[in-house]
Amino acid sequence: MKVNSIPQFISSPLIGNACAPSSIDAASLINPFTTTAGADTLYFQDALCTIPYVNPHTIFIQDTVYMVLVTNTVPYCSDTAVAYIDIVPSTNYIVNQDIIGNFSTCGAVGCANLILGDGQTETLFTTTDCRKIVTITDLTDGINMGSTSVCEDIDCSVQFHNGQPYVNRHYQITPSVNDSANVCLYYLQQDFDDYNSAAFTASWPMIDPTSNLCITQVDNGDITTPGHTALSIPNSAITSTYDPLTTVWKVCFKVDSFSYFYCSTCNPLNIALPLSMLSFTGRRRDNQSVLKWVTSQEQNFSHFIVERSKDLKFFTPISSAIPSKADNGNSATGFEYGYNDLTPYNGHNYYRLQQYDIDGHHAGSDLVDVYFGHESMVTLFPNPVTSVLNILINTPKATNATANIMDATGRVVRTILMPLQAGENTTQVDMQSLSDGIYLVRITNEAGLNYTQTIRKK
Repeated sequence: MKVNSIPQFISSPLIGNACAPSSIDAASLINPFTTTAGADTLYFQDALCTIPYVNPHTIFIQDTVYMVLVTNTVPYCSDTAVAYIDIVPSTNYIVNQDIIGNFSTCGAVGCANLILGDGQTETLFTTTDCRKIVTITDLTDGINMGSTSVCEDIDCSVQFHNGQPYVNRHYQITPSVNDSANVCLYYLQQDFDDYNSAAFTASWPMIDPTSNLCITQVDNGDITTPGHTALSIPNSAITSTYDPLTTVWKVCFKVDSFSYFYCSTCNPLNIALPLSMLSFTGRRRDNQSVLKWVTSQEQNFSHFIVERSKDLKFFTPISSAIPSKADNGNSATGFEYGYNDLTPYNGHNYYRLQQYDIDGHHAGSDLVDVYFGHESMVTLFPNPVTSVLNILINTPKATNATANIMDATGRVVRTILMPLQAGENTTQVDMQSLSDGIYLVRITNEAGLNYTQTIRKK
């Protein structure tokens, strides 16, 4: 007597999902490590397993497949299972999109893989509802990108890098083999509206995806990693298309390598997001404006020039070139810099730094306001703030002042009472317990002071 092992499916039914226009292979639902050696798989249209299924390895429609595992030896032994195939219709909605309000649900989307062959185009969808994540075309050049990891994160508020906001959705793409490709990233109109609100508050140009949107490609870590390098993809190399029904923007561009990708308004000359600066502060000392700034890293950096304005419309250079302290303009660690304006205007003095790299590209910094007058003068620093906010008030006479810190909804989250002496007073406010985001600081006193300033907690 000859006894053969019974081939067995581990479970039934088997479930398969795909996003149109993609197909699915019914055989891919079978675990090859649990299939008995020497067994064949047969596919049928009917439950009695009498009508063979046509093309079971390329199924484009929602359907049911009946499968039989059978040994290829005598006597024959078999097991059956049913597979339910669901091909979800294609959609232009994107991952983490609320389709009622058309806004982004923040948080880590996570990572998934695409398999890309030379000349092949693939769109990565969510597995449950076929929302788009990214589309990549491996350009024809004889090289296969292979298994390509795509990760996406959505910030809960617009983040900043050295005073410049960037759009809340950002991506990391890592192929098995670096190669030239066309990449299409997806954003919502609400993502750009949120960016523009933050940009307006920070006196940064608002984004128009068709004219001034740029992509910054960051290597050697993400944008917060010391020692990262950045490359700007200019708007002239980007194609942006809009679907008004879903409010989705498709932003496409060519790359020759992969890393992290961030979206923002173009810098002057379309340079990448500028060097990493920890702080830029200014304060009044006697009849001088004392400016100080600290970098966290410098790459290919040349020098600073301090500019001043009385009305925020016209800025004039007031310093000579202040050279980088880094060796050949490159350092993974930062440096402290300073400049004293010996002849400030009476009233407001608005300062900014122009930052020049070795190639001559430049970008501006945050603004600092130093006030000279007979009434009380207020300076808040650092901005952005991480842990402690300094409130510097220079007042001609003793008074009592109150600082209210309000969140984006107008809710007062912190109240500070400040008894002030004539002259310069500094009050430190612990900000560590507050969530990251934009806050409004309003300072009033008994003499009629009513000062407001927007700060960013990060």
